[in-house]
Amino acid sequence: MVGVALGEPLPEENMPDVQDERRVDLGNFGFCEQRCSEVAQRASALIRRMAELPDAASPHLPAVQSAALLLRVCGGGKLTHMLRSTPPRDTEAAAIAYDEAMLHCYEKLASLDPLTVEQQMQCKLPLRLGGRGLRSNSVVAPAAWVASWAQCLAEVKSRTGLDLLTDLQTSTLPLAQHCRDAVASLRLSLSDADIRDIMPSWRELGDQAKPKVQRLLSRRMDKNLFTSLLGRLDTAGKARLRSCAGPMASGWQSASPGDWHGRMRDDEYELTARALLGQSLQAEDGAVCQNRRASGASIGQICGAAMCRSGLHSYNCCIGGGVKARSNAIVKVVADIHKECGCNVATEVYVTAWDRWRWRCLNGACEQHGVADAPRETCEHCSAALEVTREEAVLDIEVRSPIMPIQYIDVTVHHSLPGDDSRLGRAAQRGGEVAREAARQKHERYPRRRCQWALRPFAVETFGAFGKEAVDHVRKLARTAATSISADLGVVSSVLVQKWSARLSVALQMAGAPDDLLTAGLAD
Repeated sequence: MVGVALGEPLPEENMPDVQDERRVDLGNFGFCEQRCSEVAQRASALIRRMAELPDAASPHLPAVQSAALLLRVCGGGKLTHMLRSTPPRDTEAAAIAYDEAMLHCYEKLASLDPLTVEQQMQCKLPLRLGGRGLRSNSVVAPAAWVASWAQCLAEVKSRTGLDLLTDLQTSTLPLAQHCRDAVASLRLSLSDADIRDIMPSWRELGDQAKPKVQRLLSRRMDKNLFTSLLGRLDTAGKARLRSCAGPMASGWQSASPGDWHGRMRDDEYELTARALLGQSLQAEDGAVCQNRRASGASIGQICGAAMCRSGLHSYNCCIGGGVKARSNAIVKVVADIHKECGCNVATEVYVTAWDRWRWRCLNGACEQHGVADAPRETCEHCSAALEVTREEAVLDIEVRSPIMPIQYIDVTVHHSLPGDDSRLGRAAQRGGEVAREAARQKHERYPRRRCQWALRPFAVETFGAFGKEAVDHVRKLARTAATSISADLGVVSSVLVQKWSARLSVALQMAGAPDDLLTAGLAD
């Protein structure tokens, strides 16, 4: 701990500073608890300053986005050394206080309403599960302590030769008791089967170290927290959480404010944070939609539909191009990504092979209607004349490259909370169900049998989840691009996926922000 070998006298100088995060103080329970409290207070002072960044920054800077990124990346791990080097009994009070400070900081910088218990639970989830990455230090403390000794017990036993370290399960050392208590605390979040699956026995750990135990335990605890949160939410809340936890859905939280394509204004970030936590998007009752018709005889006319606090109308209103704006934003980013990879890209491509005809029988007594792959002249039921309208197939993107002669991509963005109960129930039970249904509809509209080139549906949900085919396409594109950049294929492709998913996610949320701002009553 102080940089000298075992058995040698402690140095008189160059001891760790009292504010050094690597310092570990040994003493009775009261002394250690006080020292842990001091560490947490210093860390809390830092994140309080993060919460003040939006007020201190210039209005044109993405201060909220920067502060939230700093809070997650820098603030979340401030107590890690303390948790791994001090028994959970001594760190409990300090960890709880720091957890509360982190949530309060995020609540303040994102201009959120006071967080409910369910919203706090969501914030504590990692990004991949729809959270904010603000893990609870008090919950992680037992895993951190156990993992620390799982990694170093064999080395300490080898250096000291203490027989009491052979099996901490039966040892009388205070250290052994702390380890047993920590394992018992883990049972509040994990089952015995989970613990046995991850951790060998203490006797086995005394002979051979096992690294990365904390990561494995934390992942299992995150999964259980996600399941527990689902059990507390209503149907709409479950569908929202699953959409937030979808593949590439959290890219807007990982986006760098230094990248122009990943930058979000403060009001855009705040509205996105509110919407994805399920907080109210309406400032006052009685508000109506201010979207104006962009064409037709009633051009300029206000929609006027009543708004709800969940923003349901805002996400689904077709007047003024709100729904189309989100689709267009994704199309632009997808096209730009393909251009970066050296592909030839065209947008708004007319493909005659997928044209279809809508027909309606003109016999008033028949009333038959439908869709056909080829034009018809008479009704099959009554032989009366038909009214036939040609529906042209205009796809969003055409991609040409040496590895894919021609591939068509069609983007579709659907709200994560479907309007009818049966579809909403399916979205609540299975993640990505809305995007899966949207992709299936695209395949039905553009069947493979009618064109020699394939269609790739790029389905997206408004709360962030991308469809499987969209995710697979981005990953495949990243692997292809990585081969021409570096021999380290895995690392480069992973970086590209993270970069592109951040751009796609930010584009999606920013395109939806104007409607949401009107819903919240925050627009001019």
